[in-house]
Amino acid sequence: MALRGEAQRETLHARLREVLGEPPELCFYRLSERCRADSWDLNGEPLAMLPRTVIL
Repeated sequence: MALRGEAQRETLHARLREVLGEPPELCFYRLSERCRADSWDLNGEPLAMLPRTVIL
């Protein structure tokens, strides 16, 4: 069962790499950093608790 899930993950990453032109990990990191930079709490401070990575 784990092999099937790992194969699906690899297939998804290969497709994302093809579409985005770079490893999906880099895109997810950039997206999470952008979300962190654009997110503020009620006191006007940047949110620091958002995750830095997305795990598929």
